[in-house]
Amino acid sequence: MIRFVGKIVYSDGREQSVDGGAPAAAAWEEYAHRHGYSLKLDEAPSTLSNLVVLHALAGVDEGFETWRATVDNFELDSVAVDPFPPEVTADSLSSSHS
Repeated sequence: MIRFVGKIVYSDGREQSVDGGAPAAAAWEEYAHRHGYSLKLDEAPSTLSNLVVLHALAGVDEGFETWRATVDNFELDSVAVDPFPPEVTADSLSSSHS
């Protein structure tokens, strides 16, 4: 699984921290399909694909083209996440507090 974490800096100085998972990648796939880009994030124009992912994570009501005109800068990282993290048990809790 993938997890995205980022920060958007808007032209007016506002900052917005964002994070989310696979649905943001799906937003890129939909955009790429409509506009003829590769569906694979690692083969796509990086700034454009990152902005599409950030737009999805930001949860804004305005459309992508209008929204991206308000963005001054951004950071976006992706990390692989274990879809089945180890279960927390009484033994693991007691050993972590030793």
